[in-house]
Amino acid sequence: MTEHLTLPIVYSIEDVVRDAEVDMQGGLANFRYLEFAQHVRHTYLKSIGIDVNDLMPVVLEVHGKYLKMMGENDRYRLDLRFMRSGPYYHFYCDITNTGTGALSFMADQKILFVQDRKSIRRDVITEAIERDLNDT
Repeated sequence: MTEHLTLPIVYSIEDVVRDAEVDMQGGLANFRYLEFAQHVRHTYLKSIGIDVNDLMPVVLEVHGKYLKMMGENDRYRLDLRFMRSGPYYHFYCDITNTGTGALSFMADQKILFVQDRKSIRRDVITEAIERDLNDT
């Protein structure tokens, strides 16, 4: 599940684990990693002009790998990578604990974009991402 690491990072954001996000043992609750992966994907799409209410991303599969636990007040970075495969879009999210430098979580989110209840035929997502990469 590390093949995606050769792809360019298209977007990154940093944040900190809040007290409400940890479980009884003081670790970041497992479902939060998945929420973070969705958050960085939606934030990036909005930043490049994709309205997720118009071109709705439907999650078909998510493969996640938990590597190192994070806890309250740990600072982290979400790195997003992208690849198109036929009608599907793979958004790869890596969560790195910036205090330790350890990779904490990796996710492959397989997405199909739909508009008016039909999968989109033209590649507006890839075009928007390529425009964004060319602008930076």
